[in-house]
Amino acid sequence: MKTIGMLLSLILLLTSCKKDELSALPPATQEGKGTAGCLVNGKAWTPEYRVLLGMGGSNAPFVTSWYPSASGRSFYVVLSRVNEEENSEVYFFLPHIRQPGTFLLNQEANPMMTSSNPPYGEYRATRYSSVCYTNPTAMGSLTITRFDTVAKVVSGTFEMHPVNAEGQVESITQGRFDLPLDIN
Repeated sequence: MKTIGMLLSLILLLTSCKKDELSALPPATQEGKGTAGCLVNGKAWTPEYRVLLGMGGSNAPFVTSWYPSASGRSFYVVLSRVNEEENSEVYFFLPHIRQPGTFLLNQEANPMMTSSNPPYGEYRATRYSSVCYTNPTAMGSLTITRFDTVAKVVSGTFEMHPVNAEGQVESITQGRFDLPLDIN
């Protein structure tokens, strides 16, 4: 009986931790609020940018772009987390998008080929020591729920399980974003 009680306590602890992590994420909205977040390996992850001593560059925690490319109009979103402990990014690329929909991230991509790639997702771990990509065995999906080129808003949800060259898989789940859309 004592073992069953301990097992139930452990299950309760694990499920309550996930709820706590989920509550740390912004709600999934569609108004261009400039919010985003996901669970990275079960821990809440939200974009932020804190200037670090000696670092320059953009101070935006997110960037979106819908721009002319060889395949029509390509889209990308970069969510960045830069602070004293961490320097990581969640990135998605879609080679041709005109409307909301669900896009599978299940093909090999070569980021050096820029807009000639299929849809893919990427996660760059702390201090960029590891870069993980989606592919046919490490898949993901990106669902664009609002793609409004007049109001310049893009919103959606995502999940992926990208892998690095050493075979380490990252679990990116419960993702959501509600961002202004930069149109070039």
